[in-house]
Amino acid sequence: AGRLTQEKGLQTIIDADAAGLLPMDVVVLGDGPMRRALEHEAARPGSRLKVKGFVGPDEMLAWMKQANALLMTSLWYEGDPMVVIEAFSVGLPVIAADVGNTAATVLAEGAGLTFAPGDHTELAAALQSFADHPEAVDRMRACARNHYLSTHPPEKNYERLMEIYAHALRATEQPHPEPLEDQLVANRSA
Repeated sequence: AGRLTQEKGLQTIIDADAAGLLPMDVVVLGDGPMRRALEHEAARPGSRLKVKGFVGPDEMLAWMKQANALLMTSLWYEGDPMVVIEAFSVGLPVIAADVGNTAATVLAEGAGLTFAPGDHTELAAALQSFADHPEAVDRMRACARNHYLSTHPPEKNYERLMEIYAHALRATEQPHPEPLEDQLVANRSA
């Protein structure tokens, strides 16, 4: 589950909900300093926000399998977050703030939509687009899954895992320097 911190752009979701712009329920999984603010907004009558707190990997994948989209509202560059790879693995499109690799991948692969970072009206418009165009969402689901299969096929993952194991085994065959305590004892007696 996610780290609920300020830089993750969660205020964008709060602002969209407070303005009554969320066209569907938004479920937030995770824990952290922003959880209290999210729960406060979720408790407001008419809120479309649901806060579930921390969940383990299996439960997170179960949530992903029934979701319409993964929201990536981060205000900062994040590289290639594992959560996006996990979402694509189950054919879940991504609605991402237009920051870094995630947004570029989503657009290039046709696997979701983007919005301006911190812009709650653009986030709400992207969600509305998902609600209004289920056939487009189905295409995005297929694109997300196809991107995952082309970049993370099981045989490629197996090869990479074997490379990691081989590297680890080679590292254990290297002679190790004397333990630090032995070096200190030798220096004291000299």
